[in-house]
Amino acid sequence: MYPKSKVRLLESIYTERARLEQKINSLSASEQVFPGSMGSWSVKDIIQHLVDWEQRWMKWYEAGKRGETVITPEPGYNWRRMGELNEKYRLIYKDRRLEEVLADFHSSYRQIMEVIQPIPEEEMLTMNLYAWTGKLPLIAWISGNTCEHYHWATQMIHPLSIRRKMRDAVAV
Repeated sequence: MYPKSKVRLLESIYTERARLEQKINSLSASEQVFPGSMGSWSVKDIIQHLVDWEQRWMKWYEAGKRGETVITPEPGYNWRRMGELNEKYRLIYKDRRLEEVLADFHSSYRQIMEVIQPIPEEEMLTMNLYAWTGKLPLIAWISGNTCEHYHWATQMIHPLSIRRKMRDAVAV
């Protein structure tokens, strides 16, 4: 469930982001790129996924403010095809270097916070302010692409499992 105030939203973003970064920082570079944290996804893939969705949300928001038509999640896809869409972008970005992904991860976070922080609480909580948000207020969309997504990612990263899989791969 999304936060009901801007203060709660920002607190949740900071808390969940810190937890996620702590989990990522507990892993070595080789552990971050090893497939298997989430199916065939590596931690690097999960991080890139977060960047992709932060950037996507910022585009939706800016387009909506300009009065443009926003198609979510993307033209040619609907929310039932989310798995396909996520895998499409995982394959597009899979060969990026970890250093690039991590740099974008930090840069994208700064960017999204620069967009979110000045948004008035009233704008965040007003229903039907933007056509693209459907039946949800803007704050739900912000939460879904920040703190809720960071929480999800933290739950998907299993350092012990990654280390065990790496050890087993070497033993083969």
